[in-house]
Amino acid sequence: MADMIAHSLWFVLAFALVGSSLALRRLPLHHLVKMILVWIAIFAAVWIVVLAFRGLSG
Repeated sequence: MADMIAHSLWFVLAFALVGSSLALRRLPLHHLVKMILVWIAIFAAVWIVVLAFRGLSG
C-alpha cells in the first residue's frame, strides 16, 4: 500500500512540474495543446515500459 502511495505521489509531482512549466511559457493555445499531448505520450510510453519491465522480471 505504501509503495502505491509513493508511486502515485511521484506521478502527481511529475505532472505538476510539467504543468507548471507549460503554464509559465505562455504559448498560443494550439502550441500548448500540442505540447500537452506530447507530454501525455511521453508519460504513457514510460508507463508502458515500466509495466513491460515488471512483467518480464516476474
